[in-house]
Amino acid sequence: MLRRSGENLSPLEVEDALLAYPAVQDCAVVGVPSELSEEEVNAFVVLRPGHHAEFVDRRGGMPSSSIGEADEASIRLLGHDLAGDLLGRVGFGELAFWLVAQRRPTPGELRLFEAVLVALAGHGFTPSVIAARLTLAGAPESVQGAMAAGLLGGGSRFLGVTEDCGRFLADALADALTDADALAGADVPTSDVPTSDDGWDALARDAVRAQHAAGRLVPGLGHPLHKNGDPRTPIMRIAGEEAVTGPHLLLFQAVGRVHPEILGRTLPLNGAGVCGAALAR
Repeated sequence: MLRRSGENLSPLEVEDALLAYPAVQDCAVVGVPSELSEEEVNAFVVLRPGHHAEFVDRRGGMPSSSIGEADEASIRLLGHDLAGDLLGRVGFGELAFWLVAQRRPTPGELRLFEAVLVALAGHGFTPSVIAARLTLAGAPESVQGAMAAGLLGGGSRFLGVTEDCGRFLADALADALTDADALAGADVPTSDVPTSDDGWDALARDAVRAQHAAGRLVPGLGHPLHKNGDPRTPIMRIAGEEAVTGPHLLLFQAVGRVHPEILGRTLPLNGAGVCGAALAR
């Protein structure tokens, strides 16, 4: 096993990759000690008769990935010059949206997205937070270990609700709607999308009944502390102000209206669920 820049590399895997070239008859990969990267990977190659090697100096090449590239004098990110086009002009929230969606958000989308990020930052004293704090208490030199412990403690009751609610709403829409624009989160309802609260309520009843009949919790309902209303639900108001509500949030609002008649009790829409509905768009 080779060790390069903190990663383990299998010589056999590198050799298999080299042997996949028709010109390569045999090869051997070894590690050479390096002050910069622990070990450098060196390959000794025997070419098949009739083939010859050509040295190409790639040290001046431009390292690149799917989102950016760099050379000695510049860095480009998402097709733009990092220093000239992005620094001081693009905020971190806008960049995060851009990286995930591969397009720049509209001002309304950016306001909603940043509101979601702020809302999710205040998660309180949850099991995942406790796991992170206990891990850090036992190993104060391992901040990354504490963060990993907290992330591993996320699931269907805490942290995972945002994703679960988004999937629940998306599945309900996929079962009921056929219009591709509607499923993509079009702002303007089409003929397949409910155009009234009654229509959304009917769709929400079907989704909640199916979840309840299967013995599953309805994601986005209930909160152990905010039993009379989650302070983070104004995200729905922000979406309305920016005209980026979308079908997932409309369906989630309907779930809040109809669930008492099916579950037999009234639960608040929680902030994690609202965030999932907003992000699902």
